Amino acid sequence: MQVIKIEKDVLEFLRGFSRIDKDNFQFELLSLFPIACCEYSSMMLARFLIEKKCYNITDVLMIKGQSISDVYQLHLWLKVNGVVVDITVGQFNEAEKPIIIDEHGSWHNKFFYELDAYTLVIDFKNYVDEFDQPILENDYLMVVQQIHQNSTTL
Repeated sequence: MQVIKIEKDVLEFLRGFSRIDKDNFQFELLSLFPIACCEYSSMMLARFLIEKKCYNITDVLMIKGQSISDVYQLHLWLKVNGVVVDITVGQFNEAEKPIIIDEHGSWHNKFFYELDAYTLVIDFKNYVDEFDQPILENDYLMVVQQIHQNSTTL
């Protein structure tokens, strides 16, 4: 049952995220989704789960992994109440699905060593552009607005 709720909440976030034209993201890496933005898109998802879906912040961990086949390749994903949640796994050729929500983490265990697991900082004030504009914060709020608009039009 827990996996079903997590999946529902993650898919709600992804629907809002996907409704935004990639050129509208101020934080440039997000326009490459799912490539090269695993950390920042996972941070945004974690904040959504904590702020909007009332998950306990201590139950949402960022996992940092190192590729088994290439020590220079790192990847980040979430573990939510012990469930692996990876919304950017689709960037890897070996991935069978574009996202993974899995209690066992079998795909990640096959391709990555887990280097670190930590509680996230969900305050995005340090992510600013050259004009000191809070670009990651603005992008997060844009995603939340899309989610809210979608939920009120259903």
